[in-house]
Amino acid sequence: HHDKTHRTNTQTVLICPASSWRRMTDGALSRLGITPNDEWLNDCRSHIEATGSSNGNGETTDDQILHEILHTDLRFVVRGLSMDMTETAASVLLREVVRASMSENDDGLHKASLPASFRIMVQIEELLDVSINAESRLKYGPSEIHEPAVGTQNSRCLKMIISDGFAELDDIGPLVAMECLPIRNLSSHSRAGIKMLLKGPIDVRYGVLNLHEGCVVVLGGCVEALLQVQKKAHEQAKKAACFGQDATIRALVMPHNDIGNDDAEEEGEVESSDLQPTNGTRTNQSSPSF
Repeated sequence: HHDKTHRTNTQTVLICPASSWRRMTDGALSRLGITPNDEWLNDCRSHIEATGSSNGNGETTDDQILHEILHTDLRFVVRGLSMDMTETAASVLLREVVRASMSENDDGLHKASLPASFRIMVQIEELLDVSINAESRLKYGPSEIHEPAVGTQNSRCLKMIISDGFAELDDIGPLVAMECLPIRNLSSHSRAGIKMLLKGPIDVRYGVLNLHEGCVVVLGGCVEALLQVQKKAHEQAKKAACFGQDATIRALVMPHNDIGNDDAEEEGEVESSDLQPTNGTRTNQSSPSF
């Protein structure tokens, strides 16, 4: 196919056929370990052109495509709206290595490795610092959209649920990763949907990817829908734990059925020592509920 040229009074605009534009995009994005679905890629290009955010020549650049990828759920990027389940070679290899690490190798270790040529883009859907207790984690929830996502936690250890956009492993579950050493531009305050480039070699032990500076490049971005889920989950966890309340107040507002059955029965049957029964009889009244 030959490129078509559209002439205007002020400039000449080169219009690339979809196949040529797709080849250019594939070459740039493959280095970032992502192969967008054709359906999503065409819709993305149309969206950029319709919103007037393309460059001065009316063309869509790879940087603009990357910006959209960083702020879109990878499920739509790699599968499209039709949710195509055809996995890429990198996704297939990732699952094979994770599965292999669940069994003992020839050295008697539950370990497997992704090769040096391996590259894939993933998004973080959940993360927590396992080096601190639950109360401390509740104190610092996900950051606001305008706040920096980088923290100063030199002794932390982040455990992450990640996704490459394809389905979870039926026999293993979601993909799990953990820091071996703190990774720059990443913290427990990082927003849900933030993208990372994973590049081999990467050790995988017991199904968990062991990550460090040498095998991770944090690309940024977030997914608004996942961010709302992250904030809601954090608020629900704080509410369930009555975080920030005095212990006495916490006991008063705790639902009555949360008290142990044995304690509840004992509280209802034993009279208080500072009250004298009236007329030698005992009224059978239920305890007030708060």
